[in-house]
Amino acid sequence: MLPGVRILTLQTDKNGAMWIGTDAGAVRYSGGEFSKVNETSGQTITAIASDPSGSVYMSSDQGRLYQTKTGSGSARELLNQPLESSDRDHPGKLPITSLNVSNGRIFIGTLSRGVLEVANGAVRESQMKPVAFFVNVLERDREGKLWIGARARKEDPGL
Repeated sequence: MLPGVRILTLQTDKNGAMWIGTDAGAVRYSGGEFSKVNETSGQTITAIASDPSGSVYMSSDQGRLYQTKTGSGSARELLNQPLESSDRDHPGKLPITSLNVSNGRIFIGTLSRGVLEVANGAVRESQMKPVAFFVNVLERDREGKLWIGARARKEDPGL
């Protein structure tokens, strides 16, 4: 049974379990059973990523980032407090749109602060040019390059 009515993201982990992000939390589907990720209850889960070590990462529209291990029924928050938006027109919690995890590095795409890197509970701004503040999606290619899909002005590329 799913906690929400809208499914926003899907991700399969290294053992074949399906992680489902909804507008009211996350669940894990494995062996024909749904297991609710209680720590995400009430959160709009916008992105899920897994890595080869067995960790699964989930982000929310409310500026939160979670980590769980494959097969685990519980998650832990990676940040001491939710991230805040830098958009003066839309203050409050920072919507996280996308995740990418590679070589122990966690990158999050956001709607107002661009791409952020998370390490040891701390968040830092990524140095890139041109700066993309409204990131919709992150993806890494075979060569390890991080690609960013962002909202851009009509005359500018969004990639």
